Amino acid sequence: MLSVTFVRHGETVANVGRIIQGHSHGELTERGISMAEHLGRHLSEEKFTRVFSSDLKRCHDTTRHILKHSSDGDVPEDLIVLDQVLREVCCGDLELQPESELLKISRQTGLYFPFVQIPGGESFQDVKARTGEFFNIVHSKKPGNLVITRRSIYVTLPRLPDSNAPDRYASGKYARTRMLPDRNASDTNASVKYAS
Repeated sequence: MLSVTFVRHGETVANVGRIIQGHSHGELTERGISMAEHLGRHLSEEKFTRVFSSDLKRCHDTTRHILKHSSDGDVPEDLIVLDQVLREVCCGDLELQPESELLKISRQTGLYFPFVQIPGGESFQDVKARTGEFFNIVHSKKPGNLVITRRSIYVTLPRLPDSNAPDRYASGKYARTRMLPDRNASDTNASVKYAS
């Protein structure tokens, strides 16, 4: 069984301005840094065997602020795996636009994020496939703990077992230990069980 600690990145300037970030890097605010530092102290006794993060700056910075509080000492940069597959949903034409623009599309279509198709952006199915791809890669390595910093994984994971995600993960069973959070610099621990 794979034990996973999911983490959402700290508050960014765009979060404060209610701007859609998607694949843009984003910059943590002072509060966002403080949130990540606080979470790092909270998780300081966790023994992470592997650490994965989106390659987006807001996620990588959050990961570094968390891991510098590890009881194992500062985790070397080369042990953090940065991967584009962990990026947030690509919001296409709405990247760096006010969140109110997404609300307009939602009202027009009757669909809400993450199910609304954003012009030039990824579909919900695309994001589910990326998430499933990542867990297939992780499962092929030795089981253990990891940190992931991305919001859309919270949205896709509870739905993956019932979806057409790739390979093993699609037929696996996912057990949440509590609701997956949607707040900046929040964490949750979950167990992922794979079908044989």
